[in-house]
Amino acid sequence: MAAVTRLLEKIRQSEADLRCGCHLPIQYGEHNLPQRGSKFDQRHNNCSGKYAGFLGFCSLHGHNQNYLDSDHPLQLDIRNEIARLANLPLNQLWSGIDGCSAPNYGMPLSRLAMLWARLATGGSGLDNDHDSALSSIASAMAAHPEMVSGTGRCDHAIAQASKGDCIAKVGADGVYTIGVRSRGLGVAIKIADRSLGPLYTTAVSVLLQLGLIDGHELLTPWVDLPVRSMAGECVGQLQTTVKLARL
Repeated sequence: MAAVTRLLEKIRQSEADLRCGCHLPIQYGEHNLPQRGSKFDQRHNNCSGKYAGFLGFCSLHGHNQNYLDSDHPLQLDIRNEIARLANLPLNQLWSGIDGCSAPNYGMPLSRLAMLWARLATGGSGLDNDHDSALSSIASAMAAHPEMVSGTGRCDHAIAQASKGDCIAKVGADGVYTIGVRSRGLGVAIKIADRSLGPLYTTAVSVLLQLGLIDGHELLTPWVDLPVRSMAGECVGQLQTTVKLARL
């Protein structure tokens, strides 16, 4: 919240300019309701930092604030860079609108994994400027994982357990990506029914099988997750059956 507020102040924009919508912060739920009288705005959206970056780009380059339009210079730049880094023709990116209202793109999991390997290593395969930008992003994610996901979440725990060697980010609708800096590896996972529990336990299982985070206690909450009833009774357990194979 403080970081987003500072960014908006620097570029002389307000919370109303974010256009990502407001939702209840995700630490709250059925068994952890916010205090009576709590107030939330768009800065509480988990994409508000991205939107502050959108606004910063527009301010820097003198663009109008219709930055969610698919033909806006910002979105054209984003689409072109994603295609280049994934080594895909533009017409092979799947386009849609994200839950926060921004244009978003899909691609085969193999290309998404490659993109994250490039991010993790700072090796874009393009030029020094791209390499430098990717290295800066990966280093920032490793140094400040709480700014990627907040605390108490799987992304944060993976970064901490690997001492910054792994950078991870959950995506909407059951997508998970991990970049392994020391090995130049990218991991991309998709759970078809969009469930987060199986997504996280699968991601941790993959890292364990790769020998990257052997039995780290920080990741215990995402290993063999218990399934509980509304009354808190353990009624089952999530167990990952996926096994990595060398092709």
